[in-house]
Amino acid sequence: MKLKAIRVKSGRRDNKESLNKSYVFRFNKKKDTNYYSQSGFSIIELVIGVVIIGIAFVATMFAHSQIQADSTRVEFTLRSTVLANSVMKVVRSNNFDENESPPWSSPLGPDEPSSSEYDDVDDYIGYVWPTQSFGYIGYNVTARVFYVNPSINWTDSTGVITDYKRIIISVETDGLPQPLVLSSLITSYSGVETGLGAPPPPPPGF
Repeated sequence: MKLKAIRVKSGRRDNKESLNKSYVFRFNKKKDTNYYSQSGFSIIELVIGVVIIGIAFVATMFAHSQIQADSTRVEFTLRSTVLANSVMKVVRSNNFDENESPPWSSPLGPDEPSSSEYDDVDDYIGYVWPTQSFGYIGYNVTARVFYVNPSINWTDSTGVITDYKRIIISVETDGLPQPLVLSSLITSYSGVETGLGAPPPPPPGF
């Protein structure tokens, strides 16, 4: 009898534990089902997400277009600088003036009928440079040459003949909002002989 009682108790205990496990399983299953049924996105959340993605896409495209425009502008600037520097070297490789000594010529301008005969810097005034033959399609180059007086003004013409000329090369292209300008100052060697001596130092930033 004692053994039988023990068996009955043991069976009741097992049944109780089994019921508890079954209840816990059903409870957890019900809880998990409610959790997953409430974890989706509402229509408002979806709309907000689409709007945010759209704004980010537009901002990215705008930034990309700005970077591309800046890159194109830098390329045009570099090409214009190289072209202007090349033209400046050609102009400066010529004589200071048509005359070998003072008085210097006036007004300034080409003295020869053909560009192959140009021999002084102011011959290139008004000359149309064949930029296309250099591989620069869509670029226009102009040259200005005029007398300057360093003791009065380094940059503008004073309207009188001096031993100094200023050369300005301008390059225009549709890729730049304004022309790229390169300038240079040249002098004859007669300044020392006439007592003018060396020109004064240029102003800061010149």
